[in-house]
Parts: sequence; structure tokens; C-alpha cells
Amino acid sequence: MKPFITTLGNFCLQRLPNDHSDQLLPWNAADEYLINTLDEKDLLKTHLNILLINDQFGSLASALNQHSLQHWSDSSTSHHACRLNLEHNQLAPNIQYIASTDIPSIQPDIVLIKIPKSIDLLKDQLIRIKALINKETTLITAGMVKHISPNILKIFNHIIGTSTQSLAKKKARLIFTKADNTQNIKPSYPQRQNMPELGLELHHHANVFSKSKLDMGTRFLLQHFEQLPTAQHIVDLGCGNGVLGIMAKQQQPDSQITFIDESYMAIDSAKQNYASAINDESAQFIAKDELLLEPQSVDLVLCNPPFHHEHIITNHIAWQMFEQSHRVLRKGQSLWCVANRHLNYHSNLKHLFGNCKTIAMNKKFVILEATVA
Repeated sequence: MKPFITTLGNFCLQRLPNDHSDQLLPWNAADEYLINTLDEKDLLKTHLNILLINDQFGSLASALNQHSLQHWSDSSTSHHACRLNLEHNQLAPNIQYIASTDIPSIQPDIVLIKIPKSIDLLKDQLIRIKALINKETTLITAGMVKHISPNILKIFNHIIGTSTQSLAKKKARLIFTKADNTQNIKPSYPQRQNMPELGLELHHHANVFSKSKLDMGTRFLLQHFEQLPTAQHIVDLGCGNGVLGIMAKQQQPDSQITFIDESYMAIDSAKQNYASAINDESAQFIAKDELLLEPQSVDLVLCNPPFHHEHIITNHIAWQMFEQSHRVLRKGQSLWCVANRHLNYHSNLKHLFGNCKTIAMNKKFVILEATVA
């Protein structure tokens, strides 16, 4: 737990996934700048309806707990972290958790945005909230200077209205926006992408990984699917658009497939893609950052683990996926993962499973199999 110190109070917060060796804080200077500015400008005098967008670990929700909050995010991990941090600080605000695939229902007095890694997601969020705000709405966006390119300001001006930047403080900056652009802009997402090499047309939302083309690591893994062991229950872990699970189901039609991803947009995309490709209603779709299945209930886990969480590069997410896979796999059953060779997951898997076999490798990627002894 780390103390988040603001002019509205001090709050002990933690990051998720929880890595005790990680020295990263569950907030950054942009969070501090945003909260302190709201207080200094006396914008919080009365009880307000506040829409929080991309509040990664609940730092904003904790500081603004005296108000009615809507926490809108594509990350089930962020929602989970916010709940845990509010509970730990014994805070019980009026808060509504809203998945990115839904639309906030209450017109906000204040909209506070943290800039996400995906610019497509930011555009999609701005387009979707436009109908909820007007000239009287206070809209402030926070981010680190290195994440606020000149293009970001153009996006706000184009979609919402007149936008200005603050001075930088501790390498953080704020964007103040007035909703004065009356131009009607239609959402660009969801979209459909034809994948003729797979015989699929894939549906995807704005924040789904590798939207416009098949990810190179996934492509490499699919080239070796003929070597997959026969499995009754297959998990596509960190499923994205669901292509690994869909192709596994086509290859093994008697199997049950479970799709798991912490992104609401990924799960909704995978669900629609599966429905389009497979005439079957047995699949499970779970928007969680944890593999919450019964121990020893799975025969095969497929994953292409991410090595970043928003703007942060980390291998902790992959390690968590490996640990959870080990817990749910039956004895003698395997995890198959594809990863960049330089990440050296071979040693991690050998340490956890006691074994690790290289299925294939090329100049960039390696496919690894680890089996529960």
C-alpha cells in the first residue's frame, strides 16, 4: 500500500495485478495534478455527479468519494482495483461501475479523463460521451507530458470543442475542454475486419489488440496448431478478439472453449466473433483479470500474454497468467504460449511447472509448452 497525498486527503492505494517487488505507484503525478487543481479552482463546492474515465486504480474515485461517481473503463482490473482501494480506505461512495461496452447513464457535472494508451479508445470514448455533456460541463483530461502529443489536443478540438493545455507540473499536464463543437461525429467502432487466410470476418471494438491485422505472434502460433494436444476443455487466456479459441474449436469441435480477458471490449468482440464462426452456444466468456475456474478442470490453455499494462511495460501479467494456468490445468495437461524470444519466459515456466518444451521458434517469436507434472 502506498499513500496518495492530495489536498482532499491522503489515501493508501495498491496496484493490480499485485506485485510486491514492483516499485511502481498506483497513481502518477497527473492524478495529483488533477485532484489538486479541482480543489484549488473550487470546483467541488457542492455534491456533484462526476464521470471518471480510465481511473486505473481508483485514485480519483478515492479522492472524490464525497460525490456521486460513474467509473467508466474498459478494464475489469481497474474496476476491481477501485473496489479494493475504496474498501481498504473505508470509503463507501455512491459509485456505479460501467463497462466500456455500455454508455454512462447519468449526465455528469464534471468529466475527468486519464489518457489511455490506445488513441482509438480515447476517440471512441469522446465520441460516445459527447451526447452527455454541454457547455456547462467541466471536462478535464490528465496525463503525463510524454503521452500528450500535439495530435491529442487536435482530437479534443475536433470531437468535443475548444481545448487548452496547462503548464506542466512534475512532468504532468492537464487539458481543459469546452463542449462547443456541434459537429455530429459517428462512432468508428465496432468494425469488422476480413481475415481471408483464416476464413473469418472478425468483429472488434476500439481497444482490442491488433485490430487491423492478425498479430504476428498469434499468426505464428496458429501455424503450429496441428501439433495441439486433443483437449476437452480449452481456455483462450487473454483472448483479445478470440481468434485462438475459435480456431481451436474449429480444429477440435467436441471441445468446450472458455474465453477470458480483462478487457470488456475484448470479451464482447470474442463473443460476437465466436457466434459468427461457430454454430454452438457452449462457450464461456469471462471479463476478469483472473482465471477463476476450478482447480484441475482444464486440459489446455492457449495464450499470447501481453508485456505491458497501459503505458507500463511489465512481465508480471504474464507470470500471473502462468501461475493461474498451472492451478487450473489437470495433471499431464499443458499451457501453450507464444511470446517474443527476448522475454525469456522459458525459465519462468520451467521454474513453475518443472519443465518447458520449445515447440517452434523463428527470429522473433517462440512457442512454449509447459505441462503439469
